[in-house]
Amino acid sequence: MKNRVFTILCAIILLACPASRVAAQSTGGPAATTPSTAGSKAIDFSNLGALLTECFCKGTGKLITEYTYLFETTRYRKHDRGAPEIQTELYEVYAPPVKPGQLTYQIPILVSKNGKAISPKQLEKERLRAGEKLEKEEREAKNAGNESPSFKAGCAGITPIGTYFTLTIPGEATERKLKFTPLSVLLFNIFEAPRYEELNGRRMVALDFRPRGGVSFEADERYMEKLGGIIWIDAEDKIAARIEVWPLSGNESMRSISKGYAAAGKGPAVFYEQTRLPDGVWLPKKIQLNTNTYGFVFGRYYYDVINVFSEHKRFTTSVEEVTTARPVKQP
Repeated sequence: MKNRVFTILCAIILLACPASRVAAQSTGGPAATTPSTAGSKAIDFSNLGALLTECFCKGTGKLITEYTYLFETTRYRKHDRGAPEIQTELYEVYAPPVKPGQLTYQIPILVSKNGKAISPKQLEKERLRAGEKLEKEEREAKNAGNESPSFKAGCAGITPIGTYFTLTIPGEATERKLKFTPLSVLLFNIFEAPRYEELNGRRMVALDFRPRGGVSFEADERYMEKLGGIIWIDAEDKIAARIEVWPLSGNESMRSISKGYAAAGKGPAVFYEQTRLPDGVWLPKKIQLNTNTYGFVFGRYYYDVINVFSEHKRFTTSVEEVTTARPVKQP
């Protein structure tokens, strides 16, 4: 898998650098070389491949392991009659520091369920258990090796400034589990219609995307073959700030498709958003998979899944620090 990712990462440059040809192939029309809003500097289309590669690499860091944060997961199901069904869990999440390229397990601590706080005694016990597990994971990480250098070779000279989060939700009914990661969006799609837009007070490069022909998604991401979308890349930091994914509709533009669903009161099939912390690190803010709303895309899933990340704070691992953690803000 690592070698496959590295090979495709290199192919991003080959496919996207001759951008005028990519645009013409995707849209069926002439290449647009200056697609910018009024008052904006024209985008250098020939550097699109370099931008996408940098965007990919900037989010491959393990920086999220240097923070503790709150993770709220909500499962939402709208019924034909009566009030919608909502299930919510709130966690504190910790992870041990790791070497570049290493994998590790983040350790969640349940602090409330459906708005009801876990008892103080149980919460203290869970925090103590988490602290001991963190110290164990940290010791093991120090003795472990780094990831294969073949993956890092495609990102040589590019320092990560954030973490793209991979969300996996378990299968329901007869369906398999699902996975979403911005890395697959960047690897397996054709990008077009670049323009400047503003998002949360920052300048972005917005790009439409749709699946690249001849590329097969893994089984738990195969739904992406039916979807296209829009990605917003921070123009200064060169990292993805937001991704919206929508069902494709022929050759209709993604902006037109998104407006059509919005007019019908529907959000995107997948929504992914990052937040920029005061120290310049980008970490996940919200990930939403509307698996029930878009059953014709995902299959038989009973709930839409909404995950919100908040209160990111740097931390060091010790049992004392975890067991005396700050009071938790209730949802």
